[in-house]
Amino acid sequence: MNGNLTYSSSLDLKEGGPLKGAGGKVLEFLGFPVLIDARAATAEDFYISGFVSSSDPNSDPSVQYLNLLPYEYGFNSINGGAGPTFTVGLTGELTAAGTDEYAVTVDTFRGIHRLSLFRRLMVRPPLPEPVHVELTMTP
Repeated sequence: MNGNLTYSSSLDLKEGGPLKGAGGKVLEFLGFPVLIDARAATAEDFYISGFVSSSDPNSDPSVQYLNLLPYEYGFNSINGGAGPTFTVGLTGELTAAGTDEYAVTVDTFRGIHRLSLFRRLMVRPPLPEPVHVELTMTP
């Protein structure tokens, strides 16, 4: 043993894992790569709780590549509304829960976990047919 770090190559950042430092003396736990796609959500300003503070919101709901540590995160509006939550697990798995207002899908894109956020369309019930009433006046 020479004192250098060794670990499974599947855990290395180059392979989509959370670690960096194989063969060296310093191990970095950088988190798991996650692609966040909120383009179809809304024009509202969102930030990700647990990652970006509300005083410095991510005001562009677009595509973001992030390295996230295992934790439960959530989308929140800078106007105070809470959105869907998602969790990065200890082995990098990604799970998510939608809300009445937002749907969430989880899949992979080029080997990276992807979370897509969509605003649900609120469908109003059809309006009732107008009622026609004939009035006659009698002398």
